[in-house]
Amino acid sequence: MRIQFEFSDDAVKELDALKSKLNAKHRGVVINHAVGVLKWLVKEQRVKSKIVVKRKDGSNAEVIFPELENLLFDDEEKVEIDEHGNIVSKQPRRRSVP
Repeated sequence: MRIQFEFSDDAVKELDALKSKLNAKHRGVVINHAVGVLKWLVKEQRVKSKIVVKRKDGSNAEVIFPELENLLFDDEEKVEIDEHGNIVSKQPRRRSVP
């Protein structure tokens, strides 16, 4: 299936740089890979997993994905994310864990 996207010039440059680094045949390979990673992130966020990066110096840092914050809230209390990835809602309530 063929799908058309609109990208900014900068986004196209980033996409092409990733295509080159991944030695991908075309941009669609990079996008398919990104969708797979996002699917995994969504699955992990839904079960409240923490994604942690272990740095070369041995320290750990939790990776935060503000654009996925809606997965942590009840459906009626979804938060809004601005164009910079910041949560703009006032006081969302976290979903209770059964």
